[in-house]
Amino acid sequence: MRPCAGSPGGSRMVFLCLSLLTGAVPAQERIRVICDPQDPGRECPGLECLCIDDTLEITFDGDTASNLSVDPARVGQPVTVTVMLETKSAPLQGWSYGVSHDETILVLEQVGTDGTDAKKAYQGGFDATTLERIETCLEPQGRNCTKTRPGGGWISALVLSLTQPAELPLGRNSVARARYVLEELPGQGGTQVRFTDRLLRTGSPTIDINLTVDGKSRTPTHVIDGFIEPEPPECPETALYFGAEASRSDLRLEEDETFPIVMRHQEPAVGFTLAVKTPLEENSIWEFSSGSLGQDPDRLIPLEVVGVSGETHAPWTPNRALSPLQPVARVERGSALLPLAGRDFLVYDLTPALGGPGFIVGYLTDLASDANARIPVPSGDGCAVSEVLRVTLGDSKAAFRRGDGDGNGRISILDAILALPIGRRLPSAVDCDDAFDADDDGRQTIRDVIVIIQYVFQGGRAFPQPFPGCGPDPTNDPRECAAFTCP
Repeated sequence: MRPCAGSPGGSRMVFLCLSLLTGAVPAQERIRVICDPQDPGRECPGLECLCIDDTLEITFDGDTASNLSVDPARVGQPVTVTVMLETKSAPLQGWSYGVSHDETILVLEQVGTDGTDAKKAYQGGFDATTLERIETCLEPQGRNCTKTRPGGGWISALVLSLTQPAELPLGRNSVARARYVLEELPGQGGTQVRFTDRLLRTGSPTIDINLTVDGKSRTPTHVIDGFIEPEPPECPETALYFGAEASRSDLRLEEDETFPIVMRHQEPAVGFTLAVKTPLEENSIWEFSSGSLGQDPDRLIPLEVVGVSGETHAPWTPNRALSPLQPVARVERGSALLPLAGRDFLVYDLTPALGGPGFIVGYLTDLASDANARIPVPSGDGCAVSEVLRVTLGDSKAAFRRGDGDGNGRISILDAILALPIGRRLPSAVDCDDAFDADDDGRQTIRDVIVIIQYVFQGGRAFPQPFPGCGPDPTNDPRECAAFTCP
């Protein structure tokens, strides 16, 4: 533990330290980016951009529920999956995809398009939705495969019409249904019903995840996989909850509300990581997610609680938060962490580079300076919890003055000192990375220190907006401003 505690380097270092301590590897993702518009090869933005916002989603209620909790009574019972397509592009004329599953947990019995919105729009085209003669590609070589095994899932390839105009309506549409039987309960890590491009029909190439829009081949930016997990115990040993108590009920929030995230743990804790996401930007359902958000593919943030013994624990997450359509403005220490302030590291990112929208949090006590710095075990009757975070909804673009690192309304040499890495350890009246980004390049570097010194001593030019008055940052960059009081 000690090599990480007290280490400089900001949020990336803390997240990396926690990853090294937990030995964490990315867990299964439910919401995945499969077409990155930032990839230059995708020709985005523009009319020829290969990535589109239409989203394929596995659901268990035929609508929006992409996760399913099951108890022992469900073993041997059917599980129905409906594939939904959030259609935003027109005219959407066809699609293809594969769906895989763990055959030790689920047995696939039937698949088709009968009774779906796709069937209503179908005008005598081509429908190859099937579970027959399916193989899983073990060694892909382009679209061909050099080694396969039988089974693994089902595929769908559909063209609405071959002779006349036909398209899927805009909005949310069902495009296929599959019936499984739950063979056995999954472990705590759960099991997925997952979109894939590794399935093929015997003698054919692997099937792409593809949408045909106005005669052009496109790829959805996101897909949302289905996730089946065992019903959590009434009072888990390790758990995370939205709200002030251990509850399985979803937390319903009002606009601009501040709400707690609480943690249950059986031994004193010295750190945790968590990620919270909403499936799509227009949705208002927030849920804990493991291994799907982060700064880069090698450091996707797991749900982990690190005990004082050094052991890591994967928490249950029995509920969600339902909010108005608005972002998260800031994340702060909860009541259980406030006594540790100054002997700990709390970092968060409201705009993670991968897997968002959502936010990620890393927390680590500084055992190098205080061997007793730890989150105590929650006390109280029943299923006791500790309030570890307080999350505020609203506009994350707080008003601030660029370059004014101490928030006193004047630009001085102290602001340049505070912009230095060592200066950030000094007391400051603000918690606003944006204020230190003097050149507004979206990063905090020595260049910001130089720009402030040039302004103070050499008559340097004024900083970018907001300056000299207070205001929100007009630039969309990763810098954040949690607290700044404008005199």
